[in-house]
Amino acid sequence: MDGNVIIRNNHSDRNAGGIYSRDKIIITSGIIDSNVAEGVGGGIFVFNRGFIQGTPEERVEITNNEAHDVSHHSFAGGGIFVEHPVSGAWQGPDGANLQVNSAIITNNTAAYGGGIGGCGDAVVREFDNIGASIYKNIATKNENAQDIYCDGIATITTKALGGSTISWTGVGSLDGKQIDINLKEGSASFEDIRVTAHASEQDINTANSMAGVLISGNISASGGGGIGGNGAITLGNQITAINVKKVWDDFDDFRKERPDSVSVSLVKTGMEMQDDGGYVNVNEVIDTVDLSEDNNWSYSWTGLSKYDDKNSAYVYKVIENNIPDNYVCKIEQSGINVTVTNIHTKVSFTVKKIWDDLDNKDNLRPDSIQIEVLRDGEHFDIIELKEDVDWEHLFDGLDRFDSNGNEYKFSLSEIVN
Repeated sequence: MDGNVIIRNNHSDRNAGGIYSRDKIIITSGIIDSNVAEGVGGGIFVFNRGFIQGTPEERVEITNNEAHDVSHHSFAGGGIFVEHPVSGAWQGPDGANLQVNSAIITNNTAAYGGGIGGCGDAVVREFDNIGASIYKNIATKNENAQDIYCDGIATITTKALGGSTISWTGVGSLDGKQIDINLKEGSASFEDIRVTAHASEQDINTANSMAGVLISGNISASGGGGIGGNGAITLGNQITAINVKKVWDDFDDFRKERPDSVSVSLVKTGMEMQDDGGYVNVNEVIDTVDLSEDNNWSYSWTGLSKYDDKNSAYVYKVIENNIPDNYVCKIEQSGINVTVTNIHTKVSFTVKKIWDDLDNKDNLRPDSIQIEVLRDGEHFDIIELKEDVDWEHLFDGLDRFDSNGNEYKFSLSEIVN
């Protein structure tokens, strides 16, 4: 849904006053206003997957909708209702999954959880990357839960839109024990959460200028004035990063074969929902960069989505494109840090004879000597060293590894006649 679409003044005797979405719904602009559901989902009923994100110039407005909850669902969702897991349906592991980015949730009213309300099956996540500002909602029956009431698991953050700040007070549970919540910095997760947000007028004004979604003026007769339900409600994205560093194991470029740059790609693997509601496992290159001395042979990818559409962590890996000749590549990853090592497959070394005989004072130095070269303790070669070659010999471009990838060990033994 985009453009100048307006869905207004509709009425449902059951659920979904404005929109009922059985499959995937994407809303990037438009107005859903003054719709009424006698059941749940005054503005929108999300059964499967929902994505809502507008811009300050083209906002999504979900306003003044009502859910009367005659079926006594308890978390009716005045603006949006998010369905619980339904056996055999195309849904995520937590039921329907609603993703809302760049949103203001304010001036909504419910008996509890004026902004957001969820039952014991609900999962509510608020992240600071293009997330939401939640403030000044009204809960008529629970003073601790003016803004969020969730019997399930909820994650909240103090970082709001545009770098603004929201603090939280209320109660919740950790490890089965009820605690007071007074979150002024960072993020935290709780069960059975009932919290109220606190924001300065300056922070509210900052958020208003950045918001692409407005959820306001909606009413639920039970829980969740702005958004309610028992599926997964995610505001913003939890992000991660991948740092890559190139390392050269080539004897300080002894053979002068190191390239000026190398190309590496970042590959993402995870489950993503399709337009028909099904999921496919994607395995795709999302970016390619060159590493060189100019960037210290390193690069960082930031702002990467941490979770896929089934709320499992994406797997990110780095691959090297077009490995240079006479090199092999070894990639090691520890958390978000990746080391790409190029190992030269050839080895070069010089054998040199040193005489400590006062410059052959007694004329005992032979005209030549023989050196046996051993590889892994076995005979490899015999060389002759003499004065006209400055008593040295260069081995250049020998294989460094055996067929199993094990590095050879070279040693020397002088042959004594």
